[in-house]
Amino acid sequence: MVGAVIASHGGLADALIKSAGMLVGEAEQVAAAGILPGEAPQEFEERLRAAIKRVDAGDGVIALADLYGGTPNNILYRLAHEETNIRVITGANLPMLLYLFTERQPGTKLEELAGALLAAGRDGIAEFGK
Repeated sequence: MVGAVIASHGGLADALIKSAGMLVGEAEQVAAAGILPGEAPQEFEERLRAAIKRVDAGDGVIALADLYGGTPNNILYRLAHEETNIRVITGANLPMLLYLFTERQPGTKLEELAGALLAAGRDGIAEFGK
């Protein structure tokens, strides 16, 4: 099964995973990594590498980052160019994680999952009442 790493500034990654788990139950092969205030990017990169290694069972890793151009995204982008089995999506949101937790199945290809998560994230954005 494709593994998943959620990367963010501060505790957002942990909070997203806990919130999704509260709504639909916990998921396997999911890890959070948040860069802490004052933390050196190199230290965060080490923790991010460890998280990727923990969740990758050989089918690749989908990495969701909170902010395009932020440190978590930039480090993931660099790691994805070192490893061909990592896909990076920015703009992580709760609808993406709910899809990930409920629809990710063994045998799902990394490319398929990336496309589905992009769609779930976009579909979860709407103006209420319009």
